[in-house]
Amino acid sequence: MHCAFLLPFLLSTVVAMPQDTQTPRPGPVSDDEIVETIGRLSIDDPKAFPYTVQRLAGFGTRAIPHCVRVVRDPGYAAQVRNGCMQALAVLGPASLPALEAVTASLDDELALLRARAIEVIGAIGLDARSALPAVEKKLKDDDAFVRSRALIVMALITEDRAAFLPRVVNALEDPSPIVRAMAASAIQQFYAGAAKDYVDRIAEHIDAKDATVKRHACLALASQGDAAVPLLLEFVRAKEDPKASAEDNARTRARKFSAIQIFGLLRPVRPEGVDALVDTFRHADKKLVDAAADSLRRIGGEAVGRIASVAADESLPFARRIRAITELGTIGDPSRAYASVLVDALQHDHPKMREAASLAVTKIVSGVPGSIEALRKLLDDPSIETRMNAAQALGQAGKAAKPALEALVAMLSADPRAARAAAHALMKLGADAAPVVPRLIALLDTGDTGVRLRTVEILGSMGELVVPALLESAKSVDSLRSRRCIALVMQQIGAHLSNGAEGAKLATQCVTVLQAWLDSGKDVLVRDSAIALGQLGARAKSVVPRLIRLVKDGAIEERIAALIALSRIDPLEDRVFETIHAAVSSESQDVRWAALESLGTPGNAKALPILIATLESTVEVDRIRAAESLSRIGKPAKEAIPALQKAARRELQRPVADTLNGVIRILMEL
Repeated sequence: MHCAFLLPFLLSTVVAMPQDTQTPRPGPVSDDEIVETIGRLSIDDPKAFPYTVQRLAGFGTRAIPHCVRVVRDPGYAAQVRNGCMQALAVLGPASLPALEAVTASLDDELALLRARAIEVIGAIGLDARSALPAVEKKLKDDDAFVRSRALIVMALITEDRAAFLPRVVNALEDPSPIVRAMAASAIQQFYAGAAKDYVDRIAEHIDAKDATVKRHACLALASQGDAAVPLLLEFVRAKEDPKASAEDNARTRARKFSAIQIFGLLRPVRPEGVDALVDTFRHADKKLVDAAADSLRRIGGEAVGRIASVAADESLPFARRIRAITELGTIGDPSRAYASVLVDALQHDHPKMREAASLAVTKIVSGVPGSIEALRKLLDDPSIETRMNAAQALGQAGKAAKPALEALVAMLSADPRAARAAAHALMKLGADAAPVVPRLIALLDTGDTGVRLRTVEILGSMGELVVPALLESAKSVDSLRSRRCIALVMQQIGAHLSNGAEGAKLATQCVTVLQAWLDSGKDVLVRDSAIALGQLGARAKSVVPRLIRLVKDGAIEERIAALIALSRIDPLEDRVFETIHAAVSSESQDVRWAALESLGTPGNAKALPILIATLESTVEVDRIRAAESLSRIGKPAKEAIPALQKAARRELQRPVADTLNGVIRILMEL
């Protein structure tokens, strides 16, 4: 038997091999290669050692005779013998032929090698039981590391595990914390529910000064289930005695703290444990309350009702009730069953309670029944944090948030932080926010730039459903900023219009509006409209002649936008291709960049000669843009690899050379 969960103990010094680590060459393995690898174990490099061990183990059973030879020979350096032992442990049950040599190493003068030998025996598993008498002797070894390995391996493969339990329990009193921790771990792994007669002795260590011993002892006690409950309850309910020594009271408190944590680990959940935790949560000081809250969170749904009762108990300190609301949110969706408590907290007179409740509701992703009206009112709360939380919670509510839609839209003109929260909520609601589309479109003409941009983002996220209202608005608006915002929304939506008849109809209507704006004489509107037409793709072919004229006669930004639009509408059409080609020779650097980028459309083999020629340009950025466009063309650009390699060899500018080499790698992998 080879137990995977034991490997963290048995192979604690073997580091996992990264993916790029060298592995044995494919094909037959030669003895010389194995011997060479063993020789590398002698290299005094802590980082290289685990790699070499993994490489040696990678040879499989072919490496075993060589490892045995080294293990038997005390003439080899301890580090080499240690590495061979670790490789045998990695091989696990396959190392059975090495058992005799490994067993002999149990008497090695070096403690590390004795411990490694025990690890190999444990990794071999049940087939190594013949070595157990020798391993058992190591339970009394002078070295704690050896004793700890002997203990866990005996517990793992002994034939009568129950009979060995007293030895494991006695090891809890070993002078070394390494052995005590291993004993507690063995109880947890191999004796869950079977060490109930020893819960008192296990519990003696849940307040250990050594953190590892304490952690494993807590897990071991938790593994005993019902047998541990009476003792845990005693610890949780224990009171500090004013007459007792400070040391005794400190131990009482430490045991209480550990018992609280253990109750959170017990499965199934014990109701009496939940009662004890909630009682602690109600009345204890902050440190113990934190521990109780952590355990109640672990328990989750089965503790929600009791936590809700704390939140609703007006006799308790206010801070404790707020903490209970916070924990309901941390537990999440199970708290939905106690919606009334959360809704009451959302409407509380105290701002801190409202803030805690609003945050808790954001963590219940399925929504809180009956909370919409309370959350809507909180959108006007004096606390910015509460307003933001309320907006987020409404955004998660879906159709149920309809009564709050108008308030969320109004919030877009509020404090920037709150406005962003409202915008995110409306975007999350998506199609469910359709009733306020007219209100949102009206905001496109507001004088506040931030509000306009947030509104554009919201409308763009809502998709095709807003297009009819946008088209209707476009007929009547005459302000430049409204038209620009409509064009910006169309940029976001254009590429995502559906392929059916309705989508085609909407696309045609959008093209009509945007084409008219190309003749507006307003350079920013012309630019934004051209980009939106490009997003509509082939559906905007009717505008190609107008965009070609714009490339030739427009202002710089208009020419750039028209080039990008043409590359998305029909880049391989002869007129379009020639227009883009001509722009590569523009005196304007920005126009040249846009033209070079426009040539980089998938499958555009016609652009290869132009882009290859541009690799010879004296302008650094032109060379970069040409190379990047070659990478976007895809497989047809593989024929440009020799030209790219030539350009890379003579390139003096490091950023350009890096780009060229990166493109070469991309193309070679296609």
